[in-house]
Amino acid sequence: MGRVTSFYGLVQSAGQILFVLLAGFLGDIFPLRMTIISLALLNLFSIMVLIWVMMHKRHQALFLEAERAQKKSA
Repeated sequence: MGRVTSFYGLVQSAGQILFVLLAGFLGDIFPLRMTIISLALLNLFSIMVLIWVMMHKRHQALFLEAERAQKKSA
């Protein structure tokens, strides 16, 4: 389990570095205020899509599995 967590941390750190570089690059091309607002709206949109996927019946089993396992063990 430690290796999987370590790999996940590596991927997450690389993603954060790429995101900061992208934000800096976009901040050089466009005004910084517009860049921040655009990225915040993109973040809000991605959260809304994730919530929609979590609530959708077809994918709901993926997100409720841990909850069901806890209820069975109690």
